[in-house]
Amino acid sequence: MTDVRSFVVLLAAMTVALPARFACAQEAGIAEFDPAFLPGTSAMTIDLSRYSRGNPVTPGTYVTEVWVNGEWRSRRTLRFAGQGGAVDAWPCLSADDLTDLGIDIPFSVTTGTECVPLADRLPQATTRFDVGEQRLDIEVPQATLSHRSRQAVAPDRWDEGVPSAQMAWHGNMHRASGRRRRMTSHYLSTETGANAGSWRLRLAGSYSPVGYRRRHLYVERPHAAWGAQWRAGEFAFADDTFQPQRVRGVALWTDPRMADDGSAGDMPIVRGVARTHSVVRITQGDIVLRELSVPPGPFLIDDLQGAGHGGDIQVTIEAGDGQHTVYRVPYFPMPERLREGRTTYAVAALQPAGAPGSAAFAHAVWRHGFAHGTTILAGTRVGSKASSFVVGAIWDTLLGAFAADVMHDGPRSRGRGRRARLRYGRRWRAGSTLSLGLLRAPEGERRLDAAVGHPLGGDRGDLSIRSAYTVSGRTSSATVDHALTWNRSWRRASVDVAWRASRSRARMAASNASRVNPISASQVSGSSRATLATRASSTSSSQVASNVSWRERKL
Repeated sequence: MTDVRSFVVLLAAMTVALPARFACAQEAGIAEFDPAFLPGTSAMTIDLSRYSRGNPVTPGTYVTEVWVNGEWRSRRTLRFAGQGGAVDAWPCLSADDLTDLGIDIPFSVTTGTECVPLADRLPQATTRFDVGEQRLDIEVPQATLSHRSRQAVAPDRWDEGVPSAQMAWHGNMHRASGRRRRMTSHYLSTETGANAGSWRLRLAGSYSPVGYRRRHLYVERPHAAWGAQWRAGEFAFADDTFQPQRVRGVALWTDPRMADDGSAGDMPIVRGVARTHSVVRITQGDIVLRELSVPPGPFLIDDLQGAGHGGDIQVTIEAGDGQHTVYRVPYFPMPERLREGRTTYAVAALQPAGAPGSAAFAHAVWRHGFAHGTTILAGTRVGSKASSFVVGAIWDTLLGAFAADVMHDGPRSRGRGRRARLRYGRRWRAGSTLSLGLLRAPEGERRLDAAVGHPLGGDRGDLSIRSAYTVSGRTSSATVDHALTWNRSWRRASVDVAWRASRSRARMAASNASRVNPISASQVSGSSRATLATRASSTSSSQVASNVSWRERKL
C-alpha cells in the first residue's frame, strides 16, 4: 500500500511542477520536476532528475523486440548496462549481434569487447528502448546496413540438387530455291547430361548429311568458397577479351550467379546524404524503381534489379523539412563492366581442339569494379608459339558510357601487331539508344559500327537501324552494311521483319550489292519453341529460302 501511495504522490508531483522551469525544459526537450511539491519532510531528498527525459532504463537483462530503421529484425535477450553518471542504461550489442541485425561494421567495432553506447562505435547511430513495449529501436545511416540483395540466396541454403539426367534436341529443315536449282538440307543436334551431387557431365553433338560431329564433352563442378566454376574436357572457351575458341584443357573462372547480390550483371549504385529523415525516390524514365525512407546520414542503394537497360537514374530526396534535392546518376549497360567492389577472374591451361600439333597456352584475365562506374581489366594468353596482352577500362559519365582497350600481340603471334577498340553508348529518357564502336586492327584493318534504337510506343514494337563500315588493309577493299529491323511481341509470340543491304568494293574491281529481306515468327510454349522464317535475297543469283525449326528440352 505504501508503494502505491508513493507512486501516486510522484505522479502528482510531476503534473504540478513549476510552470516557468517546465516551459524552459520543454524547449530543450527536457522536463524538470521540483521535489518541493511532494508531501513529507523527506521530499527534498528525492532525486527526480532521472525522470527528466522520460522513463529511465535501469541496468539489467530484457527480452526485446529489435527494430532497425523502422523494420523488425528479431526478438532476443539483451543486457543493458550503464556507467558513471549515466541516467539510462544502454544495450550491450556485440559485433555478432550487429551482423545478425544486418548492420555492416568496421574492423574497429569487431575488435572492441566492452559494452559502450552504439554511437561511440558507429557515428550517427542511436538507440531508444521503450520499457513498456519492450522494444529497442536502432537507427543507423542507411549506408551502414548490409546490402545483400533481397533476391539473393544465402550460401548456407544452396543445394546441390538431386541426381538427374537430361536430354535436349533441336531439329532443322532448310530449303532454298533459285533460278537454276533447289536445295534441301536437314540438321539435328542433341544435348545430353547427368548430375550427381556437385558434378555435372555434358555431351553435345550434331547429325548432318556428312555424319556426326561432337561439339563438346566435359565435366564441371562448382566451387562455392571461391564463387567459381571448374571445368575439364573439350569445350568452347570464350570471354569478352579474347576471341572464342574450341579447346581441350582445364579452366577455372568466376561464376557471377554466386555473387552476393544474386545478379549476373551490372547494376547502378545510388549514393547520397540525407540531412534529416527523408524519402528517397529512384526513377528511370517514367518508372519508379524504389522508394524508401532513410534516417539522417549517408545512404547507398545497390539492388535496383529492374534497371538493366533503362538508361540514367534520377534520384529525388524529399527531406522532412519540405526541401527537395534532385540529381542524376549516369548508367548505360556495358557487357564487361562490373559493379563497384566486385572482382572476376579466369585462369586456364588449354590447347586448341581439332588442330593436331597446335601449341598449348595459358590464359588469365582479371577485372575489378571501382567507384563511379569504372572497371579496369587486364589479361594475357601466353604459349610457345604466340602471346597476347590486353589492358582496358570502362567508365560511365553524364555524357554516356565509354569503353576502351588495347591488345598487343607478341612477336611470335600470327596476327602480329596492336589492336585498339573504342566504344560509346547512351540512352535517353524516351528510350532511344545510340551505340558506336571503332576498331583498328593490325595491317590497317578498320571498322566503324553505329546502331540506333527507338521504341515506337504502345504496342507498335521497336525499330532499330544498324550500319557498319569495314576497310581491309590487305586488299584495300571496303564493305558497307545496313540493316533496318522492326520487332514486336505478343505474350509468347514474336515477329521480326528486317531489311538488310550490303555493298562491297575492292580496288581494281567492280562493286557488288545485295539485299536480304528476312521475316521470322516464333512461339514459346513451356519448354518448347517453334520458329518459322522466310528470306528473300537479291544478288546476282536471286533465291527464296524457308526454314522451319523445333526445339524441345526434356528432363
